[in-house]
Amino acid sequence: MNKFLLSAIVLLAFGTIASGVRCYVCSYTNIDGVGVTGETCNGPSPSSTHLFNCTTDYCLTTVTTVTVGVSSTAIARTCGTSSVTGTCVDSSVGSVCTYSCNTDDCNSTNGSGKVNLNFLVMIVTLFAGFVLASFKCTH
Repeated sequence: MNKFLLSAIVLLAFGTIASGVRCYVCSYTNIDGVGVTGETCNGPSPSSTHLFNCTTDYCLTTVTTVTVGVSSTAIARTCGTSSVTGTCVDSSVGSVCTYSCNTDDCNSTNGSGKVNLNFLVMIVTLFAGFVLASFKCTH
């Protein structure tokens, strides 16, 4: 019985990750704090006209900052196929950070503080399944 329960829990946890999500798909650019393109894509509340039903499992937000004389920021929101939460590359002129999430409309912010909720649920579920499987039923 415990093996069946563990298998069902694992399938449910992975099943929530496998479905497509609805993501914002758009881009925004500003130079010295002044919006240049894509004002309706600027966070934390992009226009709902940018929502797209993705066939992938993740939404991505990539934030690029460059400072060479002037400061500019570009934000790109799109569908993605893998989790890359918190991946940042820094250089002497700026940085590129990519964040992922996997729930509907989750890439509306500019990346800070994102938590991959389904991944967390999967880890907790697997841990609980292993704990349950380690106890032997005495009935």
